[in-house]
Amino acid sequence: MAMKRLYWTEDIPERAQVVACVGFFDGIHLGHQELFRVARSRAGACGGVTVVVTFEPHPATLVSESSAVSLLTPLEEKARLIESFGVDYLRVIPFTPDLMRTEPREFARLFLVEQLEARVVVVGFNFTFGFRASGKAQHLVEFGKELGFEAVIVPPVVRRGEVVSSTAIRQALVEGDVEKAREFLGRPYSVEGVVVQGDGRGRSLGFPTANLNVHPQKLLPAPGVYACRVYPGVLERDLGPDLRREATLADPGTRPTFAGRTAVANVGTCPTFGERRLHLEVHIPAWSGNLYGRELRVEFLRRLRDEKKFASAEELRDQVARDVLDVIESQR
Repeated sequence: MAMKRLYWTEDIPERAQVVACVGFFDGIHLGHQELFRVARSRAGACGGVTVVVTFEPHPATLVSESSAVSLLTPLEEKARLIESFGVDYLRVIPFTPDLMRTEPREFARLFLVEQLEARVVVVGFNFTFGFRASGKAQHLVEFGKELGFEAVIVPPVVRRGEVVSSTAIRQALVEGDVEKAREFLGRPYSVEGVVVQGDGRGRSLGFPTANLNVHPQKLLPAPGVYACRVYPGVLERDLGPDLRREATLADPGTRPTFAGRTAVANVGTCPTFGERRLHLEVHIPAWSGNLYGRELRVEFLRRLRDEKKFASAEELRDQVARDVLDVIESQR
């Protein structure tokens, strides 16, 4: 069945044994995926259901009193990815000042026992909860013995001699290392956005670009030029839980279609023309059409170079031509 999203006061429809998996899960990386696998395995063994419990907004927005938190996966993207791993239910708990002040044992009693009636609770090795993150994974084991649930602590997933974590992936992206991010995520890092009107400079250079309006909290890779693949965004397709299936993007005017195209992405401020606003634009070689108002998903595959200021528009055009040729030839 398709995953059902539960409001935080809503009960599980079935009177089944609940295996809960708790965390913020930013990125849905390999470590998170292992938690989901363990939860599904335990639910299958007891004929129960899996419930992923997450929080919104990010706790840091309250701790720092700032909304400037960069996320790998904003809530809707995160929910779609969680569904793709066969989870039965998703419960999103509002992260409020009251919740932030909840003591660890009270958190376990209220949210895991009273609200979910969980029989098994699966968490990562570095899971923290409760007031000032004072509750640790091992505390959950102790509370479970008292409150009537089993706590399962999943060890870390390691790649390149490093623990896979949301923090490590964010740092990789800040450094422009999209290949490391891909390895830790188990898929290319992607950004979705609606195509909006740009300034037309790409077209004037002979390389028209689609300018994407992305989620304000979505983390963009470091400024630079990247080889990528472009697909229709989720609003352009009806794929159900299989987020990896390629779909067809159709231009509303001429109706040409493609199911994923090689492209060149620029993350930056266009320093050659004196701009300062960070944005994402993509050029799709050998394709033309009107994409305004359409949603695209950009998968970052490889960093080509840093963004730089060129002496002239002609010098920039020559470099973009080399970038496009590099990407096309690498796909042959």
